[in-house]
Amino acid sequence: MTMQTARDAIPPLFRHAKITEVDQAQFSFIRDYCSTAAVFAAHMKKGEGLLVSGPSGVGKSYAMAALTLEY
Repeated sequence: MTMQTARDAIPPLFRHAKITEVDQAQFSFIRDYCSTAAVFAAHMKKGEGLLVSGPSGVGKSYAMAALTLEY
């Protein structure tokens, strides 16, 4: 059995997603939520998650793939 990486779990369409290409006007909360490893860990310790919703085609999947690849 081989170990799967985060990149392997992301659909091929999004494997090259970059956080710098995410629409900051719409998704600035992502950077705030994960601004540092310590901030992210604090959210997780409190049991706080991240819910992203919106209509089709606004970039939710791309943004989450970029977040996964960066952190």
